[in-house]
Amino acid sequence: MNKVSSKSVRFQEGQLERMEKLSLEQERKVNWIIVRAVEEFLIKHGK
Repeated sequence: MNKVSSKSVRFQEGQLERMEKLSLEQERKVNWIIVRAVEEFLIKHGK
């Protein structure tokens, strides 16, 4: 029983780490998209 429960706990921790990594990557992508949009807006309207 102990082996099974410790395995499932490790699995859940691994899932959480993966989720955190994914959310960080998504945040980076979103920030990059926002930065690009702002740059394009400034280029079009700034000059």
